[in-house]
Amino acid sequence: MLYMTTRTLARRVSVARNLLAARTPAERGWLDLAGWLARLEECERAGHFNQETDFPRALAFYLAALAEAPAAEPATEPQTSDPRPVPAFVEHLRIGDRYPDVAAAAGWLREIAWRVECGIPRVTETEFAELAAWFEANEQRLASLADASTLRDVGCGRRTCCWSIRHALRAGPRADGAGEVAEVIRQLRARYGSGV
Repeated sequence: MLYMTTRTLARRVSVARNLLAARTPAERGWLDLAGWLARLEECERAGHFNQETDFPRALAFYLAALAEAPAAEPATEPQTSDPRPVPAFVEHLRIGDRYPDVAAAAGWLREIAWRVECGIPRVTETEFAELAAWFEANEQRLASLADASTLRDVGCGRRTCCWSIRHALRAGPRADGAGEVAEVIRQLRARYGSGV
């Protein structure tokens, strides 16, 4: 899991609460795997993922991973007292240990959906690799420019440090927060130039 600052976590919780509060009572239920997949495909047809050029690859990765898992891992039957379907995130957790691609693919799709929902600029795997290379080439220079607290100004009142970015980059372009770390590096590159 990607390291998140308290501020980032609080912002994500706040956005999620606001999105949930805006939904009607019928929309507040958890989606099962089929429902979640149908919602993603519906959003794709509506054009919500047009800017996310890696979405088709992420969806194909998810479908392929999911196709392998259920054959060996039958779905948990709901309790008779609780006829609701098993939520998708519970299914991902349940089969994720034996089929890590299912959890990884679902996480990638959630990250893409999160960026779209929150207006975070898109990032492709290719651009993420380029940003990571730029950061690696300039990390020492950025660290030397930091103040005594090791924090670096990235604009808009936000500050970060090199170790936090390095940690987020290790998680990769498919992890939670990939879009946010990519935007931070874009801002650092625009603010401090190549220098190397």
